[in-house]
Amino acid sequence: MTEENKVNDQKAGDVKLAGQPKKIQIDKIKVLKNPVLSFKGRLGTTVFEQPEYDLAEIGRIEDVESYVRRAFRYKDGLMFKEGWQLTGKNNQTIKYIKRRFQQMDAATGIAHELLFRGIGSDLVRFSNSFLVRVRNEKASGGKVRTLPNGKRVEPTAGYFAVPPTTIEIMRDDSGKVLRYRQRLPYGEYKEFPADSVLHFYIDRKKGFMIGTPILIPVKDDIRALRRIEENIELLLYQHLFPLYHYRVGTEDQPAREYSDGYNEIDIVKAEIELMPSEGAIVTPERHEIKAIGAQGRAIQAEGYLKHFKQRVFAGLGTSGVDFGDGETTNRSTAETMSRNMIDDVKSIQREFEIFINEYIIKELLLESTFSDPLDDKNIVKLVFNEIDLDAQIKIENHANNLFTGYGITHTEYRNMLGREPLTKKEEEDIYWTKYEQPKLLIQAVDEPWSEAAKAVAKSENTIIEEPDRKEAEAKELSLAKTKQAPASKDKPGPAKTKKTSGQRASTAADKPSNQHGEKLSPEKRKSSITFSDMVGKNNRITSIYDDLLNDTLLLIKNGGFSVHWLSALSIATKNLMKNKFLSTLRVLFRKGYRDVTVDFNYNLVENAFRELENRVDNIIHRMFMKLVQRVKTEVNDHDSSVEIKEKIINIFDGLRFRSRFIYNSEIRRAYNYGVFVGLKSIGKTQARIIAADDACEECQSKEGAISLEHASIDDVPYFHPNCNCRLVSE
Repeated sequence: MTEENKVNDQKAGDVKLAGQPKKIQIDKIKVLKNPVLSFKGRLGTTVFEQPEYDLAEIGRIEDVESYVRRAFRYKDGLMFKEGWQLTGKNNQTIKYIKRRFQQMDAATGIAHELLFRGIGSDLVRFSNSFLVRVRNEKASGGKVRTLPNGKRVEPTAGYFAVPPTTIEIMRDDSGKVLRYRQRLPYGEYKEFPADSVLHFYIDRKKGFMIGTPILIPVKDDIRALRRIEENIELLLYQHLFPLYHYRVGTEDQPAREYSDGYNEIDIVKAEIELMPSEGAIVTPERHEIKAIGAQGRAIQAEGYLKHFKQRVFAGLGTSGVDFGDGETTNRSTAETMSRNMIDDVKSIQREFEIFINEYIIKELLLESTFSDPLDDKNIVKLVFNEIDLDAQIKIENHANNLFTGYGITHTEYRNMLGREPLTKKEEEDIYWTKYEQPKLLIQAVDEPWSEAAKAVAKSENTIIEEPDRKEAEAKELSLAKTKQAPASKDKPGPAKTKKTSGQRASTAADKPSNQHGEKLSPEKRKSSITFSDMVGKNNRITSIYDDLLNDTLLLIKNGGFSVHWLSALSIATKNLMKNKFLSTLRVLFRKGYRDVTVDFNYNLVENAFRELENRVDNIIHRMFMKLVQRVKTEVNDHDSSVEIKEKIINIFDGLRFRSRFIYNSEIRRAYNYGVFVGLKSIGKTQARIIAADDACEECQSKEGAISLEHASIDDVPYFHPNCNCRLVSE
């Protein structure tokens, strides 16, 4: 190779690699040392440190504090209420991870579901969780591998949970963990290498060893609340039994003294002491008995009690509703308060997923025999199912609206639902493929005069009545002979009448072209369509549109109307209108196709009809978008029901002509487009637009021949309201 070629190859390589990172395997990247100092005491790098927070105190508080206990229990249950699942693009890697979990269950004697629940429980209580990894090649289905630092390690055989309250940590000056130690209260301990322990945490401050437990800022509020409750308890005991005051005598007539040395007070005192508990006492008018209690002089502690209780609830991420205290809470407020706890639990779930996916599942993939286990197509992730079902329903409805409104692709729609895109095999198992598509194929009968087609037409309330096939062929042959036979003297031909240019062109187009061996369909089949009849009582779009108006007015009358309700109902009405309308258009389209050829090409007809279907779908979608937008703009929340009713009626009336125009135009276009496709299928290159006798200037200007090779559906009549132009063979 010459030097010039080497230089050219080098330049080509530079262009190819421009802007691209150098290829490197993720599992071969060495871990960088953290150059940042951490909050570490002057204990050296050979001393185990106690965590920044006393986790054992949290356990003691939970044992004696009912609010804390119930809050932790609620979050534990909510976190795993809907379960979790393993997701990925490769089913083989998902099956591999599930198999490895089963192997670890057998090796450790602990179900991985219970292990995960234990991790979640520790995160809720302590914001920290510790697992010890045990490696054993004989008890594992993974392979031995070499780390980037050259160390050869055996595959993981299982994980064992460590109580967070017993952990001590040894770190270097940068905060990197060197070793872990588990120390029990009675002095026994055991050390573990740093790479054998997995530390899960949430809310860990930079430079700290462990995460900050949620209970740390709440402890003082709990103590204050309990002190207030204790004082209230003492106040209750003090005034539970009233103190009786017995007054003897008045200022004018004081208590009497007797000659034997006793006075009136001593006598009353003796009588009270000797009186039985169920007895009564009778006094003259100079004696008075009063019961002495708190009598409003004690401090009113209810407000303080409520204040500190709310502080405890807020600190725990809960509300009084979660504990059954909802006396002054309506349903909306209760849902909002409960959703705060749901959001708190979701945050914990996200942290849980990150640690499981990064430090457990990723390592199991590295121990597999896949060629590139960390490639995007082989990645497996643990994902929690949605725990807020109301929010999930709203997200799914929003995704459905975007998808049916042409705002997103099907792949994006699946991603919004939290699901992987469907594979070709999965597409065969969905409702559309198994039920809807076969039903439409059954209805799409090739012969429109068959009994099945008649049944479908009757059920769909169509207005097309096809003659029997044999009868149609016989009449077609008879008509052809009549046209070809010359008139004789004995039997004169039909009387001649003067025809317009449009009628002559139409008659010429209907004549069979025997020189090419082709026959056109009989004239009776062409005249079986009466468009004027179809615009009135058979207008399906207007009838469905009016049904939507009636439902809206009924809801206004009952006081339940809202713009969101109308928007949701419009989506359902739009789909219903589209399906009903397309069934009529399909019949007209196929009739136009068969009026020019008897050969039926299923794929050609379906592909061509799909263009018409997309056109109609866009038109109806824009119509309903305009309807909802006008309601949002013109109807206000402070309007009365009478004002809302008037505005709704005006809006619907103003847009009703649009529905009539769509129906009137598209049924004509569907038939003419069927003629268009039929002519192309038999090899025709040109067609002719025939205007009506009373056609306007626009229709007269469009009358004439058009090229089938360069024309599209937009060039097919219907051109304007009340247009009666037709497309015929040239």
